[in-house]
Amino acid sequence: MRFKHIHIIAALFLIVGMGFQFFVSYQRETERVLERMDLEMQIAQEKLLFELYDAYKAADQIKDFMDDEMRQPEDLLEETRTCMRHDPDFYTCYVAFAPNYYLQQGKWYGMTSYRVRDSLFTEVFGDAEHDYFKREWYRGAEKSGEAGYWSQSYRDAEYAEPIFTYSDALRDKEGHLWAVIGIDYSVSWLKHLLEQFKPFDEAVFALYSSNGRLLTSSDKLPADKGAQFDERKWVVSRQVLKPLNISIVMAVPHRHVWESIWLVTLLPLGIFVLGIIVVALLFRRLIREEKENARLGTEREVIARELKIANEIQQMMLPHQTVMGDGLRVTGFLKPAREVGGDLYDYFVRDEKLYFCIGDVSGKGAASAMLMAVTHSLFRSASAHENNPMHIMRAINESSAKDNDKNMFVTLFVGVLDLPTGLLRYCNAGHDEPFIIGGTKVERLCCDNNLPVGAFMDTPFTLQETKLEAGSMLFLYTDGLTEARNKKRQFFELKRIEEQLRVTADKVMEPQQLIDSMLKAVHTFVGGAEQSDDLTMLAILYTPSTYDSKLSQSIVIKNRVSEIKRCSEFIKTVTEQLGLEQTLAGKLRLAVEEAVINVIDYAYPMEINGKIEIGIQSDGETLRVIIRDSGVAFDPTAKEKTDVSLSAEERQIGGLGILLVRELMDSINYERINGENILTLTKKIK
Repeated sequence: MRFKHIHIIAALFLIVGMGFQFFVSYQRETERVLERMDLEMQIAQEKLLFELYDAYKAADQIKDFMDDEMRQPEDLLEETRTCMRHDPDFYTCYVAFAPNYYLQQGKWYGMTSYRVRDSLFTEVFGDAEHDYFKREWYRGAEKSGEAGYWSQSYRDAEYAEPIFTYSDALRDKEGHLWAVIGIDYSVSWLKHLLEQFKPFDEAVFALYSSNGRLLTSSDKLPADKGAQFDERKWVVSRQVLKPLNISIVMAVPHRHVWESIWLVTLLPLGIFVLGIIVVALLFRRLIREEKENARLGTEREVIARELKIANEIQQMMLPHQTVMGDGLRVTGFLKPAREVGGDLYDYFVRDEKLYFCIGDVSGKGAASAMLMAVTHSLFRSASAHENNPMHIMRAINESSAKDNDKNMFVTLFVGVLDLPTGLLRYCNAGHDEPFIIGGTKVERLCCDNNLPVGAFMDTPFTLQETKLEAGSMLFLYTDGLTEARNKKRQFFELKRIEEQLRVTADKVMEPQQLIDSMLKAVHTFVGGAEQSDDLTMLAILYTPSTYDSKLSQSIVIKNRVSEIKRCSEFIKTVTEQLGLEQTLAGKLRLAVEEAVINVIDYAYPMEINGKIEIGIQSDGETLRVIIRDSGVAFDPTAKEKTDVSLSAEERQIGGLGILLVRELMDSINYERINGENILTLTKKIK
């Protein structure tokens, strides 16, 4: 009877455990899918604003023509035709005059150019049957003052599909309206634009007007089917496209999330089933040994060992936070010349490495600001799982150069600073060379002459590296500093930057002080002159903390799997000296063993003899494990993360070992220095 109850309890444990695991996995994957859709819609919004900026420029161009060059109203036919030729995204371009503005032409009089397939047509329009004075685009421009007006989407009887209009009013010196310029976009053009930003193959979207009317939807969800999203079947993200006031709903079917987490829940299922089998076998043996009292003590020891293994497996399933690196202070400054600017900088710490960049977009104004935002997002995305600045730069360039019809580019500097060693790896794409200040010594960092980002799809980039000494400062800037001008049109120039750095080199202790002193020098030089370009500076002070080691031991083993036993005994001895509890000690031992096996498998080719040095240091609060080998260069942290959603046959060999190490340790750091692979594992022990 008791054995039957044990099976019931085990079954309930399995159901509850699996339900909890599935719920947690489902929630995390759903959040990831939503974040990805929100990011893509944000980028789509920025791309849309970039494209719609052409409507403002075209309207200004026609305004200038009508003010300065128009001799007779018929001249507008060719001007609207020119705008249509210059921008293939325009559906229609027209000018509608105020009532009876030209008395001989009557109350309604306007010029238009429109596109039919690949051909352009022009004509004069306006009559009582097509009273454009009652149209929303005309009334909206009439009431908008100097600002343009974006109409709601509508279907005109003359057009084959829904459109939306940007209109702008022309007024005389007394403020009286005498004409309205209109530029139409088709909803199908907007649909084609948004199709490029679907994050998943199964993703669909639908566009709605402000009153909830369905305008169009992606090809996988035809508009005539209603495009209604039941959130019990779809993961849904919503956003309003400005300035059109059109709502976009992007959705992914829930089965996409289920398929992603199936194997993630299947693995715990196997562990739970194995645990139930082990517990069942143990209790069967316990019942049998209760009848044979002679072996009761032995069976209890077996049960204790098995329960300990089960506890360690459960601990490995728990998530582990990564401790961010220290040993530096970073301060940035950015002041745009206009309301928006094209400069950017960014930095963050991951795996004891500082990732940073600084860049300058060509041109000024809204277009540069939008490209700056896209470049910032691309840097964050590219550096999320990559620590090679050259690879990060290539990824940014490939995305920036694609469909770059405006021929805009970005000068960009990307760097990765390893905090434990001070090794700085960097890649420069046409940006100004930074300065390194060490004590009273000021020198420029040598940079290769790579082309800017976005110029060409296949631009080659080079990787460079240098070593930062403790207490040294890295100073980066954009050309807004060197090209700051005073009222005499003189530039601040590079020599004044270097002079200011030398003056403050032996006085400045913090990055903020350095930037403040440089700003003061620039303001003194410029005086009251207007700022002509964006001004950006980034200062990085490298101050590695001294590791006060209370325990330091090491061991050297051969690159043979049989040596793992020596490694395990060494780790066990050290953890016992530190007095670590068994669960934490087990985690450390397992993480080090997995890391050493990775070195044996990948750093040394078959039949090559080599040595692996394993060192352990601890200050009582933190424990560091440093693994060195002189094999071929192999960065385990750069290995693509294993996709556990794939089947065993589809999954690439390897990758689970380093994934396990990441889960068990707080941080993992790799560097190649003087022909050695150096892997550092860090764990908080208190």
